[in-house]
Amino acid sequence: MTKSTLKLHLEKLSAVFQEAEKMKADETLVLDALSARTVAQTLKLLTKQVGLLELEVSILRDSEAGVRLAATAEQLATGELAGMLDAAGANVIRPNFGGNRHE
Repeated sequence: MTKSTLKLHLEKLSAVFQEAEKMKADETLVLDALSARTVAQTLKLLTKQVGLLELEVSILRDSEAGVRLAATAEQLATGELAGMLDAAGANVIRPNFGGNRHE
């Protein structure tokens, strides 16, 4: 099974109407049923592929926005932590796990 591409379908659609390029503006182009079905099927496939491309672009945009959001959150958290460390100054908390009590 060959891979469907927008280019391939557009070329197929273009081929159906190729005769129109040789015709005068006032001439009538008549499509047989097979050509009309080809046009309809091609348009249906193109519509589906465009929908999938739009979904892919939307997902990529959301992903990029998530990366930017994570970077911003990291910067804000780092800034907040630095502010907390500055505010603590020389205060050091030493845990007493040995059970010795200094009161």
